[in-house]
Amino acid sequence: MRNVATVTLSSATQGTTVTWAMNGPSPLIAKIMAPFFDKDTMIGGDFAQGLVNPKAIAEK
Repeated sequence: MRNVATVTLSSATQGTTVTWAMNGPSPLIAKIMAPFFDKDTMIGGDFAQGLVNPKAIAEK
């Protein structure tokens, strides 16, 4: 699949809130399998790793 990832930064009381979303077309097989798989488990680690470098840069 080809998806677009969007990162949105907004001010928060104690720092910055980061919202990371992934959107795109989903083939039929993915729609059928979606209820059986936890997407946080599948890609959550990748999202967390992707936030490590921006966090370090922002805190400098």
